[in-house]
Amino acid sequence: MKWHILLEVRLQGEAEDVEAVLDNVMEHLVDAGIEDPAVGASLQTGTVEIEFVVDGAVLEEAHQRARHILADALRLPPNSELVGESTRRAELVPA
Repeated sequence: MKWHILLEVRLQGEAEDVEAVLDNVMEHLVDAGIEDPAVGASLQTGTVEIEFVVDGAVLEEAHQRARHILADALRLPPNSELVGESTRRAELVPA
């Protein structure tokens, strides 16, 4: 089963530092062959959304895979934090 992962992160630092972190995240996600990666940000506020799709039989497995992927991809600058996380099934449920 495919799961859509959405993370919201608040990054601290100058706009160019935040942009460098995002470039590294996207590069890692693409290089790792992650399905449907997307990164969006407000560089003025440092608010970032990272989205991608993972496979997993159950929700807990999807979360574990997502955290492993992000542990490799995302190096948060000091005083930055994960402020939100959501997961939903990425495929439609038949009626």
